[in-house]
Order: sequence, then C-alpha cells, then structure tokens
Amino acid sequence: MHGGDYGLFMEKVPGMEALEFAKGTKPSEGSLSLDDVKNLPPDQHAKVIGGLIRGLNRLEWLDLIAGQGDRHGRNYMIDVRSDLTVSVKGIDNDMCFTAYRTGLRTYVIKGNDAQKFRNECKYIIHKYPLGLQDQVRRRLFTDPGFSETKDGVITLDATKFKAGELFYATQRAVGMHCMALPNFIDEDLYRELTALRTGERREAYLADLAKRLPPDAVDSARRRLDQAIDHALKLAAEYKVVKNGDFEKQVVQKRLLEPEINAENPVKPIGDFQLPMERLTRDKEQNKRLIVRRANINVKSFFMRDLYGKVPKPDWFS
Repeated sequence: MHGGDYGLFMEKVPGMEALEFAKGTKPSEGSLSLDDVKNLPPDQHAKVIGGLIRGLNRLEWLDLIAGQGDRHGRNYMIDVRSDLTVSVKGIDNDMCFTAYRTGLRTYVIKGNDAQKFRNECKYIIHKYPLGLQDQVRRRLFTDPGFSETKDGVITLDATKFKAGELFYATQRAVGMHCMALPNFIDEDLYRELTALRTGERREAYLADLAKRLPPDAVDSARRRLDQAIDHALKLAAEYKVVKNGDFEKQVVQKRLLEPEINAENPVKPIGDFQLPMERLTRDKEQNKRLIVRRANINVKSFFMRDLYGKVPKPDWFS
C-alpha cells in the first residue's frame, strides 16, 4: 500500500501530498471523503479535527521512540469513518530501530552511512555557484552540530544545527523527517510512556527488543525511550498533558497548534529550500536547482505540515 494520491479515507491510496482524490476513486465503504469532512457541522468537524491531531501526535511520539526517520507524507494512512472516529496508521517502517539514531535528535554514523553523508554534502556544495562553494563547505563542516573523529566516525546533533544544508544532508543520508519534539501529549499516552521509566514493563520491553535487535541498536532504543520519557515529564510540568475529550474543543485545538500557527516563517517540510535573495544568480534555471542555506526548523506536527489549510474549515484556526 504505497504511492497514488491521498483520499482522506486512506484505505486504498496513502500519501499526504495531494490531499485530493485521484480521478475515478471513491471513499471506501463507511469512510468520509475530504469534502464530507469539510461539510460537517461545526461540532462534528471539531471532533474529526481533534481525532486527527491526537492520532498524528501519537504517531510522532511512536516514531521518536522507534527512531523512525522516514515518516513523510506518503507513508502514513488516515481513515475517517462515518461515525467520526479517526484511524492513523504508519506504513513503510523499515528505518525504525537503527543503531545510529542514538537519541531523539542525535546520530552517530560510520562506514557506508558516513560516506553517504559526505556524498550528500558534496552534492549540496556543488549545487551552489562556484564562488560560494568554499563558504558553504566551511558552514557545513564547522557547524556546532557536526563533528568527526580521526577514524571517520561522524556525530550529528540536530539540536545544535545552524546551517540549513546540514538538515538537508542529514535527512537525505540517514533520514530525519521525524525529529522535532511534540508540543503536547495525550493523557493515555503519557500514562503508558511514563510507566516504562522503571519496573517490569520496562524490562519486558527492552528484553523483547534484545531478541530482535543487535546490542548497539538496543542501547540506542533505550536512550531514545528515556529521552522521550524526560520530554513527556517536562510537558507535564508545563501543563501540556491533554485530556482525551479536550481534543474535540476548537479552543484547545488552536492552543495546541499555536506555535506552528504563529510561526514567523511559513511551515514547510525540512527539505523545502531556497537561496536567500542576495545569493541568487542571474540564471533563473540554475536558481531552480540551487539548494538552500537555511532550512525551516519550526516544523513540529504532521497535522500542520500536511493537513493544515486542507482539512479544517476555512478560518478554523483564525
């Protein structure tokens, strides 16, 4: 189940990039179309939007814990049923539980992975006009989020990245579609996650991973789990654990997504790049191929990235 256009029912045609039905397709039986959702009465519309926000937020948490680096707009599915329940499912999960994702936003790569990263950096550098290439090279390899040992082991700490090209190279080389920390968590997930701090459930989880993964991958999974728990506890201290029923309240939806709604820059996927105006060349065709020096790192929620402005009623968050 991959490829094709996105219908909101998502049972047959996953992918968030189009958000419209392919010609000749219809919603699966018992599911609502995108137009159906937009035309719901306000209270029912709010229930669906709340279900989408909660479901996508839970998927973001799951991907952080699992180290999924490839959750883009074409590998998760949504089904809105006629009873207004919402199902969100991730697909194409082969980039989960890698050893090199050593934390929620850190990577340690070597061998072929490190060489792939270097190749991506070369690709980016050579996309710039010749007179800018040395400047871009220095910007990449002196960035506070990049370090390399004498034996070629590269550490990438996305919490310290300054250069937009570094986001792009990391995304291309090791996967970084899911790396921003969620702004909130629902009460059920908070309870389930914090129950893994200590005790039998935690040991059972790690023991199950040990049966399936090499030791270094288990170590990385443990660090991601602990960092996710720490972040959940931080959100709780900030009163950002959301009661399940509150997701259906429009005023709560606005509050949850306020950081993205009010972002200074438009919300875009990390891979959307453009050169600053003063760096553009006179060759318009070349400009179309140039890769950006700055990435928008404000992207937080799948809902804002892929659904905002397409699913809610007009001015729903105004």
